[in-house]
Amino acid sequence: MLATGWLPDFIPVLRLRGWLLRPAFGSVGRNFQVARHVVFAHSRRIHVGNDVFIGYSCWLYGSAGITIEDEVQFAPFCVAITGDHGKLNLSYRWGHGRNAPIHIGRGSWLGAHVVVLGGTRIGAGALAAAGAVVTQDVPDHCIVGGVPARVLRSDVGDTDPSSPRYNVPPSQLMRGAATDNPADGEASDLGRR
Repeated sequence: MLATGWLPDFIPVLRLRGWLLRPAFGSVGRNFQVARHVVFAHSRRIHVGNDVFIGYSCWLYGSAGITIEDEVQFAPFCVAITGDHGKLNLSYRWGHGRNAPIHIGRGSWLGAHVVVLGGTRIGAGALAAAGAVVTQDVPDHCIVGGVPARVLRSDVGDTDPSSPRYNVPPSQLMRGAATDNPADGEASDLGRR
């Protein structure tokens, strides 16, 4: 990344970085885009799908394996780490840690500063809100947030009104406001579950 780190994060440069990094990974799909200052450790155990974007200054540590499906977005400063430290003789320095894989489903979005710990699966179309720490599996098509991350809204459809799967106006996507649910004909407050 030293060769392209001085270049601005324009789309052609993002694609160039992704193309240059391809040989370092287990597998990489088409249109892999990587911003500046991204760090990959154990990259041969990282598998990347099509149309994946890794934002500025992310850190992916794949010792146990990371699978990133198609159309996943990492906002700046995200961390995905498959290992942790154990404690031995009251010290974390020499303890044997745990190593477990991470799986990130198709079309998911990790907001800025999200941390994903090993042994977790993020479902397809899920959104981890900025600053979330994902310590357990995340269901498909939901929004999680907090430390540790918990479900804030479930069964989130498309936010584009032209889509047949549209069910959440963008103005209410991250608010905890009540939304009308056409399936049951009454208002539901999914943000406070």
